[in-house]
Amino acid sequence: MEEERSQYGDSEGCYVYPRTLEDKLGEPLSLKGWDNWGYDIKVIDGSIVVKHRNRPESKHPQYNSKD
Repeated sequence: MEEERSQYGDSEGCYVYPRTLEDKLGEPLSLKGWDNWGYDIKVIDGSIVVKHRNRPESKHPQYNSKD
């Protein structure tokens, strides 16, 4: 963790660890179709709600949003 923090800083969050592994392996670990995926976080009535953006369709219908 200290190696990742010194390379990327403290503001990168949990995504820095797979990113460091990608750098060491010299290849991406991302799945095809997830290039433009992102999310927004809102607090509604004291709960965190995650809204996905550009999420690829899943073979599990409960994960596919209608909007």
